[in-house]
Amino acid sequence: MITVAIVQFMLISSVAIAQLRLGVIETDQTLVRLCEIAIDHAIDAGQCSQPIR
Repeated sequence: MITVAIVQFMLISSVAIAQLRLGVIETDQTLVRLCEIAIDHAIDAGQCSQPIR
């Protein structure tokens, strides 16, 4: 399961970086939302042993 969470994080990070390079992410709020999605996926996968927020 930890591998799944890591892969999900890597995919979301890759998308975020690509969007930053393309100028798709225009505000910090969009980047924050992408990070929140990654955290939610990790929590849902049961990979967080400590509270993140």
